[in-house]
Amino acid sequence: MASLDALIAKNSDRLADPIYLQQLNQETDKRFLMVLVEKDGQFVYIPKHIDAMGLRAATVLQENNRPPDHHGYMLLKYRDFTFSDQKNGHIFFLTQTKPPGPLKILYWA
Repeated sequence: MASLDALIAKNSDRLADPIYLQQLNQETDKRFLMVLVEKDGQFVYIPKHIDAMGLRAATVLQENNRPPDHHGYMLLKYRDFTFSDQKNGHIFFLTQTKPPGPLKILYWA
């Protein structure tokens, strides 16, 4: 997560690039975690299989500590930040609460 914080400090606009977020999520999805970025009330990029569920931050995040949805996903707000054009940005982690396959313990650097 430190790399996201560093990216915000150096070039927050990179988080508004759907291609960058797609590449980032190809890596994080291996850990049953996705990074979603919201800019000015709209998600910048949503993976197709997640978008099919109709995920919208405004409805999912009415309470940040709500239980997982019926698809087995939980959306967690990581942090707020500001883009260079002064629009509000928010980073969310979408995690699968019941990942398929054997459970593995993950260690974050």
